[in-house]
Amino acid sequence: MRPFGVRKIELSGRFPIPKEVREEISIKYDDAVEFFTDDGCIGIIKYKDRCSVCEVNDNVKPFKDKFICEDCIEEIIAIVSRKKEAC
Repeated sequence: MRPFGVRKIELSGRFPIPKEVREEISIKYDDAVEFFTDDGCIGIIKYKDRCSVCEVNDNVKPFKDKFICEDCIEEIIAIVSRKKEAC
């Protein structure tokens, strides 16, 4: 990780994200970002929809208010099919 300067926290708790950081991770106005912490550091990544079951972000499909990847969908279908055959 490399530093991009110092910013002060505003009274509201906000702080500006430096332009260089926004450009490096390709975030623009109105994009969603995800925050995480690790050993006292804060990380910011551009948000991508993730599977609610296995948390991968490839081949996800919306389902109600969640997202599920194609692999998990196939696994769920297989489980349901086996249960129907057992009956």
